[in-house]
Amino acid sequence: MPTRTRTADTEQDYRVRSAQMAEAVNTAAGRKLGPIALAKAVMARKLGPSAVRQFRAALIFTMTEAALYKPERAALLGTAINMLRTWKSQQESDGVPKTSQWKQKKDVESDTTRIRHAALATTSENAELLVAVLDCGELTGARFVEWPTATFRSSTVPGYCWELTFTNGKRGNNRSHGEIRTLRWKELPDDLVATARWKTHWPH
Repeated sequence: MPTRTRTADTEQDYRVRSAQMAEAVNTAAGRKLGPIALAKAVMARKLGPSAVRQFRAALIFTMTEAALYKPERAALLGTAINMLRTWKSQQESDGVPKTSQWKQKKDVESDTTRIRHAALATTSENAELLVAVLDCGELTGARFVEWPTATFRSSTVPGYCWELTFTNGKRGNNRSHGEIRTLRWKELPDDLVATARWKTHWPH
């Protein structure tokens, strides 16, 4: 067995994610795909950087595990694994910079991360909407009740690229918070800019 650098819970999480993704692409194809066809189908999906990293790690782990128990399929699995190692999201391939906040989160296991992967592994038309809502929540910390008042735009302050303003939900009752809250970023990946724009124009 390979040297263990993950917890048993993480490895089991990888197995679950891989099974969910395999089921989704097999359903879309109308048949059970072999390792190489499966890798190609998964890589064809338009997923964000975080989702790609997590699914890539999960699929490589489970295919490596399968190769150990099914040596007769090791060659096919090895080819699929090598393909998956080259898989990057479109944003990563285009060289879009990432903020340090998102870099720090890339390997963090959390409930919201699991929800993202479970949603994206389905064929639900609302999967990407759910992920976008979670991304906006993590990026801004804004509450659901604050989004109807939100405006996302190019920053009016020199040195910052983007800003989000909204009516503060934590005001009144002798709280010291002001009426309007403003968040600013020096840079954001294109996928988060698009998501924030979508969220501020989404019917509430």
